[in-house]
Amino acid sequence: MKNERQIKIEILQEEDLKDLIKTFSFAWTSPEATKVKWEAYLAEQKAGNRIVCLAKWQDRLIGYGSLLKNSKYPHFRASRIPEIHDVWISDDHRGHGFGRQLISQLEWLAQKENYQSVGIGVGLYKDYGRAQKLYIRLGYVPDGEGVTYKYEATVTGKSYPLDDDLVIWFKKKLPKFSTQGDGYYLERQEEPIPEDEQVLFDGISDDAAKKKGMERVKPFRIYVRDVNQSVLAGASGVTYYGCLYVDMLWVEESIRSRGFGKKIMEEAENIARERKCTFATLNTMDWEALPFYQKLGYQIEFIREGYKKASRMYMLRKEL
Repeated sequence: MKNERQIKIEILQEEDLKDLIKTFSFAWTSPEATKVKWEAYLAEQKAGNRIVCLAKWQDRLIGYGSLLKNSKYPHFRASRIPEIHDVWISDDHRGHGFGRQLISQLEWLAQKENYQSVGIGVGLYKDYGRAQKLYIRLGYVPDGEGVTYKYEATVTGKSYPLDDDLVIWFKKKLPKFSTQGDGYYLERQEEPIPEDEQVLFDGISDDAAKKKGMERVKPFRIYVRDVNQSVLAGASGVTYYGCLYVDMLWVEESIRSRGFGKKIMEEAENIARERKCTFATLNTMDWEALPFYQKLGYQIEFIREGYKKASRMYMLRKEL
């Protein structure tokens, strides 16, 4: 992310224990229990079942997290899915992307050991809300096994305390590990992660601003929803350097021919004018919506050929 501060991430060493116990002795536990926990984590790391990462900012401990190779959660253990476990960032250092960086490092460690997926559990009450949203933004999806209590599947009709042991589990596919030297590697995402896409937007925008004084690339989304909040139509795209680009426009078949497509395009052009764009561009395949766009004033700028089944793509333009 733009201007995101970078933390230093180190693997747990025995000499770190004293500082960990002092820094992370919380009100809901005791120094003795904290000492037992970290000694156990270190022992598990030495045995090869856990990798503990410590997050530091300006040489101070601000957080930690583990990659647990043999999860206590039966579904992960049976599927050979390692668990990102016990992730914590101190309260006064949240909101700076440190949690994301720590989780990314733990994912990288899992990739390095050739795991195909990685998992994570999260509680259900409000205190876990930020973590729930973060995991979804990072590409995690529910594993489909429901909710567990103390690692055991919950049973319909039974009651369970709403505490830290009531957990829903998420997992994420990992790309194949491929080193490029100097610690860099390629990652292929079949389902893009919004936070990662934002890094590209920021990089492109910053480069354009630096080299030619251009304004930032800005995305837009327009949706048509029904009373149940379901999306029935919409458009997405960007405005950049004085141009509106409509990337996708779709209207659900049951509400076509009712003017929704035209209203969406008019709203996109309103956004463009508000952002000082002087022209709009889009493309459509030969079986899609060329006459529709032409009625709205779009003209063929050029035609691209070479697609399967002798298909054509029409590149269209309209002055605003």
